[in-house]
Amino acid sequence: MPNASVPLIWARCDEPAHLAQVAAIEKLLQADGDDVRFICTLPDPKSTDAIVAPNGQKAVRSFLLAHRPIALLWIGGVIDQASLVPCYDYNLPVIALEGSDRMLSRIMGSWMPHRARATLAKLHAVFALNDRIKREFMASGAPEDIITVAGSISEASVVLPYREDDRVDLADVLGTRPVWLAAGATPRDVFTLCDAHKEAVRQAHRLLLIIAPKDARDGREIAAQCTGSGWNTTLRSLGQEPTEATQIYLADDEDGMGLWYRLAPITFLAGTFGNGDCDDPFHAAALGSVVIHGPAHGPHAQRFAPLIDAGATLPLRHPDDLGGAVAQLMSVDKAAEKANAGWDVTSRGVGAALQVTATLQALLDGKPA
Repeated sequence: MPNASVPLIWARCDEPAHLAQVAAIEKLLQADGDDVRFICTLPDPKSTDAIVAPNGQKAVRSFLLAHRPIALLWIGGVIDQASLVPCYDYNLPVIALEGSDRMLSRIMGSWMPHRARATLAKLHAVFALNDRIKREFMASGAPEDIITVAGSISEASVVLPYREDDRVDLADVLGTRPVWLAAGATPRDVFTLCDAHKEAVRQAHRLLLIIAPKDARDGREIAAQCTGSGWNTTLRSLGQEPTEATQIYLADDEDGMGLWYRLAPITFLAGTFGNGDCDDPFHAAALGSVVIHGPAHGPHAQRFAPLIDAGATLPLRHPDDLGGAVAQLMSVDKAAEKANAGWDVTSRGVGAALQVTATLQALLDGKPA
């Protein structure tokens, strides 16, 4: 059973993407030594770890009595006055994240606007997406001093860990060799990757392709296919390091993707020419690797969108274009421009996450032992 002495925060999420926001906030709190738990709710949890959000005063009261949270993060969606009344009755601080027009749509359409204004006036804090939304919250009854304009925490990226000594060792081995990475590859991707590598090598004959399989157990099968296509291939799982003769290197171990994104300035996200079963593009962009991808973004569509809008990725329509894309990004200026744009996007929401974390820390510090 969960430790009842550990403070619990209710995160009322409107969509599955908001769960990543909660995870980012939780990591920041834990990094600062705060012992806290989150319980996440969604209108339709499906296959997530969240539970069904309570609706209406009776359901919310039962939820509060069962879980006894110390605060409510209302993330996105529409503010529901009936759900907030029990929270105020229990003196539960309510913090609104992702403050937008939609959040105000129902409450300001109420036939009793004075009650709506009173409801908003009792909010503990509001994190609005922009200045215009801040003005709308103020006009609707929220005090100016509780409203902060912040970026979307959904844009915040958790930087994948890696061992710095491993990075230094491999960087020494690679020296000045140009490198590109295929992340999350399967045996079905080998033909496309080998064909693209063949085209890109024409521009840089020392170019090394690192393949990080989606399933490390596929490493030997992928290596065998690459070898069969005429490439000098080595496997990390066998304790091998890339030599000057190595043309394709299989990162088929349990080191984690942080190391490979940090080493490779160019990353192709495998799966984006299929069903979109690929890694989060923020993971690569946050570590300075420019992302090449196809049109299928799967569950990460909301993460691809700001990167694409900022020109931080190189989108492709067809796998045949991959080799040319890799060659194009071997231009230092071109890659640096996109890498800087990616870093800007992935770091944009960190400030918002830190501000929300500080608000929660103040509540945790003020809570009686």
